Amino acid sequence: HWRKRKDEEKKLPFFAVFNLMVSHQSRSMVYPYERFQKEVQVQLPPSQRHDPAKAPIPPYYADTPAIRRAVARFHDCVTVMDKQAGDLLRQLKDDGLAEDTLVFFFSDHGSGLPRHKRACLDSGLHVPLLVRFPKKYAHLAPGKPGSTTDRLVSFVDFPPTLLSLLGLPVPDYMQGKPFLGPKTTNPRRYVHAARDRVDEAYDFARATRDKQWLYVRTLRPDLGFNQPTYYSDLGEVRHEFHRLAQKPDVLTPAQRAYIAPTRPIEALYDCQADP
Repeated sequence: HWRKRKDEEKKLPFFAVFNLMVSHQSRSMVYPYERFQKEVQVQLPPSQRHDPAKAPIPPYYADTPAIRRAVARFHDCVTVMDKQAGDLLRQLKDDGLAEDTLVFFFSDHGSGLPRHKRACLDSGLHVPLLVRFPKKYAHLAPGKPGSTTDRLVSFVDFPPTLLSLLGLPVPDYMQGKPFLGPKTTNPRRYVHAARDRVDEAYDFARATRDKQWLYVRTLRPDLGFNQPTYYSDLGEVRHEFHRLAQKPDVLTPAQRAYIAPTRPIEALYDCQADP
């Protein structure tokens, strides 16, 4: 925390990283529901808790009470996480640092729900990314406050982007492309992704995404998306998917595809028409 700097360091620029764990897979899926209620949901007044009956169920999930409860639980976790992020922004303001500090907000992968975390699909690869520029650094921003961009960004772009914002040279050996600051490069045409071992479960898939298309190549089509893994299977929603796998006739093709025991060697998604 920047507040833990020594007195002689407090006039120097700082770099701080905060990992808000309340939206982690442990809280959003793995902990028993009672523990989630006691440690996470209790932080929200009843008016801010999400009703499972109103939960937005993606088309690749079956609409069951257990899945609705899991999706609503995830939204509760995100709401608490938003509050924690707001607390950090207030601390910056209280310390007189808000107008001197660039703030990046992002997740490390898709949500910790089935078919999201660790998947080479948009639900696993497309993560939130927001950057807050104080007025004095507005000239470094790619647009006005509140605006959005469809530029493709990969995590390997973060280090050269920070160097660009700081006015420092970007080493030639860096793979990334700066997307902010004076050294901003032409936008990427593609973002690449890989999936290999996941905890104790073996896998082997590669993916390439441009602004419209996602191509996925699976080198182990004999392995399904929904392989058993010890930690993830502690969550009750995973048991619901294993239960549904025994009743494929009640599922849509999109729902069956995730819980099937095998996968196609190739898949091509039109991410604009049907991600």
